[in-house]
Amino acid sequence: MAYRTGSPSHELDSPVLTRDLIDTPQRVTVSLHGFDIPGEIIFADLWQPWFGAELPEQVMFRLVLLSLSQRVDRADVTDRSIIVAVPAPELTKRDAERLSQVQREVARLNEIRERYLVSTDTGLRHLSTSLTQKVSEA
Repeated sequence: MAYRTGSPSHELDSPVLTRDLIDTPQRVTVSLHGFDIPGEIIFADLWQPWFGAELPEQVMFRLVLLSLSQRVDRADVTDRSIIVAVPAPELTKRDAERLSQVQREVARLNEIRERYLVSTDTGLRHLSTSLTQKVSEA
């Protein structure tokens, strides 16, 4: 896959990320399997409702890259060809501790499951299946 930006008379190697182009759609063309797909990329700090609005003519996709973590409601994105990338929120200390605890539990469950996975005992196979379900829920 390759891409180019700008108009045919002024092509760039990549989209430009400068302060004066924040919130400004930049036209790009992505080549995929021999087809050129016109689209646009928007770099922004905060979500604006028009980012999720209908695409202009001859634009097949829009990629919105937000620099600040925030919630974007699915209802604000009206077209399936609009992609929104948001940084993950920073974990609080409590969240990080809880995540670490869950990761330790999952590691223990995986270890136990592996021990019982080779058994031919029906009861132990049931335990292994239950452990697998518990891990997938974590």
